[in-house]
Amino acid sequence: LDQGIQAFTTVRAPYVRGGGTPSAQVLEEACIAQLWHSGGKEVGGPRPDAVIVASGQAANHLAFSLFRGSHMVSSNQLFGTTKVALTQGFERNGGGKVAYVAPEDTQAFVNATTPATRAWFVEAISNPLGRVPDFDSLKQAARAAQVVLIVDSTLAAGMPGFRGGDHADILTTSLT
Repeated sequence: LDQGIQAFTTVRAPYVRGGGTPSAQVLEEACIAQLWHSGGKEVGGPRPDAVIVASGQAANHLAFSLFRGSHMVSSNQLFGTTKVALTQGFERNGGGKVAYVAPEDTQAFVNATTPATRAWFVEAISNPLGRVPDFDSLKQAARAAQVVLIVDSTLAAGMPGFRGGDHADILTTSLT
């Protein structure tokens, strides 16, 4: 109990997390260290545009909640739990509406966009079919439509050449 109290009352790092395993702690510390840097330069503190949550699905839920009650266009090729987060969380409980389109068809995203649309969502590599959006055209089209582009980079994270932050306004991932 004393260790728990000390962990939550003593500033040792820019974050506090209860529980976990030694390997989870190493992963957390590596993530925090990376968040302290931007483009290889020390920024002197956590990046104000980064948030670490408990899981990739928690990250998606958080991103979706930013657009609660609005309209979103999403890839129709999604990890099952992500689809449930949209249909049950965003639509049923959050009052939003979602139009589903093929992830590699940028024009379909444009065509499904309405005046109420606030965000587009894709997985960097769709799970389970492995479809990859045309990120350059998707980002340009999202800018033109004035919507936020959310990219779940879970399957692409760590892949050589994938720089999700170059494509997304909001980038989510699962590190476990």
